[in-house]
Formats: sequence, structure tokens, C-alpha cells
Amino acid sequence: MTLQWALTIAVVGGMAFVLASRWSQLEKLLTFSTGTVAIIGIGALALFVISGLVLQALARPFHLHLPFAEAFVIGLADATLNYLPLKAGTVATGTILWSRHRLAPTKFAAMIAGTSILGMWVSTTMGSALLIWRGVAVAWAWALLIVPTAGVVFLLVWGLRFDGHMPDTEHAHWFVRTINRVLDGVRAIFADVTLVVLMIVYSVARVAIVAVQLMVAFRAVSTPIGFGTGVIMSSLATALSTLSIIPGGLGFREGGVAGVAALLGIPATIGLAASLIERTVTVVLTAVCGIPATIYVSRKVSWALLMRGSGQESEA
Repeated sequence: MTLQWALTIAVVGGMAFVLASRWSQLEKLLTFSTGTVAIIGIGALALFVISGLVLQALARPFHLHLPFAEAFVIGLADATLNYLPLKAGTVATGTILWSRHRLAPTKFAAMIAGTSILGMWVSTTMGSALLIWRGVAVAWAWALLIVPTAGVVFLLVWGLRFDGHMPDTEHAHWFVRTINRVLDGVRAIFADVTLVVLMIVYSVARVAIVAVQLMVAFRAVSTPIGFGTGVIMSSLATALSTLSIIPGGLGFREGGVAGVAALLGIPATIGLAASLIERTVTVVLTAVCGIPATIYVSRKVSWALLMRGSGQESEA
């Protein structure tokens, strides 16, 4: 936690320093407006809706039927708490689903792994395909296209051969049992082709929404970009932020947008400024909607039942 807080402060401080050193140039470009805030805010709300739909869909292979309203509120709380160290939002979501629906932690871990793999694959595929089409950084763009795709194809083949039970699920050692049950859940996700297609559609929608948000943010610094450019920035920055150990992917996503902007011939400082405009509006909206959602779901969790159950859980 200490390391994450230190890295967060260092990254935010570094971005502030870079922008402050270029402020005289950026100030002349800024054309911030109510429309900018509104469009980015609508995009953020749409992303919250998609997060709720993803959580709802991923619960189905584990025979958990979440009402959309509950999944939406949990998603809001998750997004809010993930700005704290140690993946607080993810941990809280798993805790809520165990307390209210008795969803085993291993199954929740499988849900997180499945959505992360598919989301990363969609992001790298979209971004790298557009880079190849434009003839930019072709060598590593092909690597980003081929390697993740091969991994997802393997998982799909592995999933389609799933017989409903992993070997060694009842292994004598608790660690082996845990890993096998997580793998069991991941395989169940990839065995459901309809679910996989739905997750891909949701991931594409996420990339497209963030691309529009970035288009609006770049206009706010007087540097219009096309939708294709926005998709490249959105997809590759999203993939990079997924790998971040810093809460909320702070710095990684902004750095990804700045780096891709430079790759496409746009000054990196402009890319950083635009990304921070999008992030600022999103964070404010997350706080406004997410803090009440977090308070609400925390009151709905049966903490006493959770504490009793934690001592009796049989790793189901």
C-alpha cells in the first residue's frame, strides 16, 4: 500500500510538472466548455452501464442471476474504490458477491481473469490492426496482434473441450485446489461462446466510447483528431493501464495516450493534457456517483454473516 501511494504521488507529481512546464503553450490552446464536460461525462456514465452489464453476464456461468440495478451499483462502487491501493474496488466487489450471493472467491477470481483477458485482447487487436493499416510501428503492431490472438484462440479451444470438471480439483494441497478452481471457472467462461462474443462486444463498445471521449478532450486543447486515431489511443492506453499496479491506472493510461499521440505525430504534451482532461471529468463523476453507491452497498452487506462464513467456507 505504501509503495502504491508513493508511486501514485510520484506519477501525479510528474504529470503536473510536465504540464506546468508547458503551461504557457497549453493555455493558449485550451477551449474548455460545458459541452466538453457533458460529452465526456455521458461517456463515463455509459462505461458504468457497460461495467454493470459485464458483471451481470459474467455471473451467469456460475448460476448467479444479478439484477442489472444491483450490478450497476456494485460496478460504481468498484470503480470508485479502485482509486485506492490494493485493488480495493475489486476486493470489495468480491466481498459483496460472497456476502450477498455466496459466490466463491475462486469463481470471482475466474470472472476477473476472464474479463481482463478478453478486454486486453480486444484492446491490443483494435489498436495494432489500425496501426498496421496506417503503416505505423508495423513490427511490434504485428506482435501485439498475433501473440494475444493466439492466446485467446488457445483458451477458446481449451474451453470448448471443457467437460465441467478440472483434474485435481480435490487435490490435498489448498493452493493447488484454489488454482485449479480458478482455472475451472476461466474454462467455464471460455466454454460459453455466446458469453465470449458478448464480452467482446462490450469491450469494443468500451474502446469506442473512450475514443469519443478522447476526441472531445483533444478538441479542448485545439487539436482535433479522427475517430480512428481516438480508437488507437483508447485501445492501447487501455491495454497499458490494465497492467498498471497504480490505483486507477493513473499515469499509465495518460502516458499511453501521450506515447501513442507522439507515435502518430501529435506532441506528447498535447496528448497528456487531453488525457488528463478526460480523466478529470471521469474521476469527478465517479466520485459524485460512486461514493453514494459505495455507502449504499456497504449497508447492504451482511458483515456479521460474512465473518461467520469466512471461517466455514469450504472453497466451493
